Amino acid sequence: MTIRVSDIAVRVGDLLLDEDHIRWPLAEIIRWGNEAMGAILNRHPQAFSRVSVMSLVAGTKQTIPEGGVSLLDVVRNMAADGVTPAGAIRRSDRQQLDDADPDWHTHKPKKAVRHYMHDDRMPTVFYVYPPVVADVKVELVDTMLPAEVAEDDEDGEFDCRVEYTEAVVNFICYRSLSKDADFANGQLASGYYAAFEAALGVKTQAQMAASPNQPTNSV
Repeated sequence: MTIRVSDIAVRVGDLLLDEDHIRWPLAEIIRWGNEAMGAILNRHPQAFSRVSVMSLVAGTKQTIPEGGVSLLDVVRNMAADGVTPAGAIRRSDRQQLDDADPDWHTHKPKKAVRHYMHDDRMPTVFYVYPPVVADVKVELVDTMLPAEVAEDDEDGEFDCRVEYTEAVVNFICYRSLSKDADFANGQLASGYYAAFEAALGVKTQAQMAASPNQPTNSV
């Protein structure tokens, strides 16, 4: 579920005692809400994650789908219909594969992927092993670039999951109170920025605690 502009505007107006958006017009709230999306993306890329089925190009080098910012995972092969699941794909270390078989990029193309390799320095690129024929389908998870809301779109929605609402509100209040105007308040602005960072920190801790990857005590 995404975050509605109208909900954010009401909360920001209440906190800033500007319910009618006289001092801080709605266009500014939306603009700073768009900035909040970028700030959250830099700290919590998983807030904008998507799962999709991708058709690979022939060979080993692949690029995530359009609109993607960074790869998170390549999960499994998919049948030609793009719906039926097939074999799992494991993440591997490219350096180890290079050392073991320097010519692996030139191997005969196959119709399924066994391993994928990703370098954080090239966030939109990944490599697959073995090389594949064109149109092999895989299911992957990546981070997408959030779409901007038009500044006059009162009925719009910020492209972020609803659990980040508190962080978005705090960021907008921080930007509002940092504005070079009669209503600027550096101390309050700093407080809201700290609350923004804290909200993301608490979110990270909660995600780690709830993660199925966390070890559990044996029964």
